[in-house]
Amino acid sequence: MKFSELYEHFFGLYGERNRYFMPDLGDRIDFLAIAIGDLQDAIRKNAHTDLIGLALARVVSRIFCIAEYFNFYTIHRLNFANALASKYPHVCAYCKTKPCNCPGGVRPAYDLNLSHGNQDEWALRDWCNHLNELYGANNKQKGIENLINRLSKEVLEMVILRFNMERRKIDRIEMIKEVGLELADALAWTIAVANYLEINLEHCVLSRYGSGCWNCKAKPCVCDDFVIRQIDWVQFK
Repeated sequence: MKFSELYEHFFGLYGERNRYFMPDLGDRIDFLAIAIGDLQDAIRKNAHTDLIGLALARVVSRIFCIAEYFNFYTIHRLNFANALASKYPHVCAYCKTKPCNCPGGVRPAYDLNLSHGNQDEWALRDWCNHLNELYGANNKQKGIENLINRLSKEVLEMVILRFNMERRKIDRIEMIKEVGLELADALAWTIAVANYLEINLEHCVLSRYGSGCWNCKAKPCVCDDFVIRQIDWVQFK
């Protein structure tokens, strides 16, 4: 399944539910922040690999949830696959090499006009392999806590973008472009965590959501009870 098809799958699976229970962008950002907290908690508690995979899949789902907001409430759609390819082309968008050879400290500005090649045809597993080849060695050196912290930072940057949009410091077209890049970063750091832990992220996502809603088993989801809460990992032991 191509990445763009996976995204559309989530749009069909949870789009109606998300619009009903989370019509506000802020709710969806909070939804993602909670999933990242659950992931961090699972790693900190040395949860079983399957549970960490579940936590990673939930993060991916909630990244798509934010992207879906801009495909319903705005005239201009967010092309998530294109944003991902723009930020993470065949070479590092900063130093233009593969693997990344960026110097320590301040990096050069990234280039969003590099060739994407056939990246629009890639599946999630292709993105996992690509980002591992680009940044895997560097990420191994920096450690898992750095990866989680960088993932959490992307949520803060989305909060700032929403703040600026609501105060009309940024127009909606520019907002969609910027959110697309931030979501690309959020997915990239999620992939980085999965690669660091040697977890097959695509398998985790499809196992959890590939056939339908994990809870009601239907597509689209028809759950009539929806509560945003953190996971108590004790219940899974």
